[in-house]
Amino acid sequence: MTKAKGLSAETMSGAADTDRPTLAAKTRGKPEKRNASMTFFIPRPTHERMRAIALGRNTSLQQLVAEAVDEWLAKRGEPPFEPTT
Repeated sequence: MTKAKGLSAETMSGAADTDRPTLAAKTRGKPEKRNASMTFFIPRPTHERMRAIALGRNTSLQQLVAEAVDEWLAKRGEPPFEPTT
């Protein structure tokens, strides 16, 4: 097994569950930057529908996804995330 950057052999094997890196330790990018870049995959027809909806509303896919995430968070009693400006 190859060792992933920043992870111990015990963490890679699952032997030391308490030594696993926290979410903050795994976050990439510069800590002084306000926003983080994310990549996710959706089916092409869904992307096309989302893009058409965004164009019809004269908004961006970014804003469309932000609204959806805010609604999802609200349903779970979580506060909304801060806007990306």
